[in-house]
Amino acid sequence: MRTPHPGKPFPLPISSTGAGARSHHRCHYTAMESSPQSVSINMQPYSKNTAGSPATAFGPTVTTYVQQNPDPSPQDFVLWSLFNTMFCNVFCLGFIALAFSVKARDRKIAQDPASAVAFGKTARSLNIAALCLGVITIIIGIVLLVITSRTIIVDRPY
Repeated sequence: MRTPHPGKPFPLPISSTGAGARSHHRCHYTAMESSPQSVSINMQPYSKNTAGSPATAFGPTVTTYVQQNPDPSPQDFVLWSLFNTMFCNVFCLGFIALAFSVKARDRKIAQDPASAVAFGKTARSLNIAALCLGVITIIIGIVLLVITSRTIIVDRPY
């Protein structure tokens, strides 16, 4: 293995990627540089077949793609239910939605798509209700906080 001397260029043989043409270029870089400027590797085989053209390592590759219509997986809304359980759990609707989401996921894994769809729809409805009630509760809470803080500031006896 050749190692470059400090400050001297280190030649790298590089072959072109032409269709069978082999020309060697040299790429110089010093030990201070991290990588050469450009490198290309010729992956053509070295031997020739009887016809004089380069031999191929493998025969022609034929790829056949069969595209199936995938059945849409029933949605289970677990992440949405978890968010509602943590942040918008008005009347425990988020927790109930989480329970239905887990049931939907279990049914999906058990290859029962009809039950999974039914549990998923229930979880979606509960998530919508929990999110709407949670947002309304947060807005009402902010409005009441602003009104109460203004009342306290105005009624100070200073």
